[in-house]
Amino acid sequence: MTNSKEPKMNLDLTFKVFGFLLSIATVLIGVWKYTDEQSYQHDLEFKRKIWQKQLNAYTEACKYSGLIANQPEVNFDENYSKFGGLYWGEMIMIEDDEVRDAMKEFYFAVNDFHPEDINSKYKLKFKAKALANACKESSKRTWLNNQLLK
Repeated sequence: MTNSKEPKMNLDLTFKVFGFLLSIATVLIGVWKYTDEQSYQHDLEFKRKIWQKQLNAYTEACKYSGLIANQPEVNFDENYSKFGGLYWGEMIMIEDDEVRDAMKEFYFAVNDFHPEDINSKYKLKFKAKALANACKESSKRTWLNNQLLK
């Protein structure tokens, strides 16, 4: 008689232990998935902040380069100072190579600018447009490459 109950008890104990281990595994997988998702969300939020700063700086650089190129006689010193602040400061941290080169080209064009020379005016406008295009393309690459638009 003890033999017939003993296999049933062993089987019952095996199911209980297996159920307990399965429950622990489920909880551990849930915790792992939760922390993995939290880490992903934290990283994404950090990247979004950087991307937003990049977009803001690009917008400001384009704004001041446009003001300088379109109306160099109006508030030139103020606009040049603000552009220079971006050129020597914030943009260094966030610009890609294409934008860096366009910023440099515009900066040099401003330094070579002669208000009485029509070619100098056109060169300045051309360089401002090139900078705006570089910023636009860089923004597209940043957002699309990092799958933020999906």
